[in-house]
Amino acid sequence: MIQISKKITKYVKSEILIIGMLIMIALGLKQIPNQKSYKNKNPGEHQNRVISFQSQAEGIQSTFYDSSGNIIYRINATKQTQLSNSKIAMTLPKIMIYNCGIQTWRITSQKASLEKSESLLANKSIAGIQFSSGVILEELSGMTTALTVTTEELYFDSIQKTVSTKLEASVAGYQINHTAKGLFADLENNNLEFLSKNRGAHANSSF
Repeated sequence: MIQISKKITKYVKSEILIIGMLIMIALGLKQIPNQKSYKNKNPGEHQNRVISFQSQAEGIQSTFYDSSGNIIYRINATKQTQLSNSKIAMTLPKIMIYNCGIQTWRITSQKASLEKSESLLANKSIAGIQFSSGVILEELSGMTTALTVTTEELYFDSIQKTVSTKLEASVAGYQINHTAKGLFADLENNNLEFLSKNRGAHANSSF
């Protein structure tokens, strides 16, 4: 069961190494190579030089493991597009988050952007996914949904296993109906923090 608070607390950095991130990036480059390239039209300036590209893959499903081989995430998307600005865009993404082999959280949205860089490939940088447009975060308990958070933007830190937003977020579950401006959640330790402009009701007490 998730712990609810209205104060910002420190959290301990997880030592998870995202091995599966390499799988997802490779899929974006190799599956369905609808690659588009554009050449400089000025014959006097490196006529054959490629100045931009785009690779796409349909029906993505990737599994992420830690360094011990335990599953920590699964990501699905109807389409994945690698852009020239070193970001991967996903359409209708869904990420399932596991703890000790049990699915504990799920995030869905209309679209998302995966950050990547050379240092990320070496596991030296934070790997993050920015979910946007109709974002739903769900805490799962067996076959049921125990808690639901809805917002328009949500940043997922895959190293820390945390999510955050600066926008308005609504929370429902555990006899809670709450809205706040800004939210932070530690998905591994089940801590949820409302940041400001709190309003709603909790266990028959309004605040």
